[in-house]
Amino acid sequence: LVEYILIHGVNDALDQATRLHDLLRDARIKINLIPCNPSPGSPFARPPDAVIERFADRLRALGRTVFIRRGLG
Repeated sequence: LVEYILIHGVNDALDQATRLHDLLRDARIKINLIPCNPSPGSPFARPPDAVIERFADRLRALGRTVFIRRGLG
């Protein structure tokens, strides 16, 4: 299992999904996408849901098993 934190405008672009896939090469690993949890004063933000879904869809199209962690609070 690989956990990948998605940060809006930092590492959530489709080309970065492809690069993540390439980095893992032939490893048969599940990918757990974790949207950034914003906090006061932090410059980092959670990507919009549509961006998260597109990122996951790109990885799935490349043959990866992907889960998106949902926030509960």
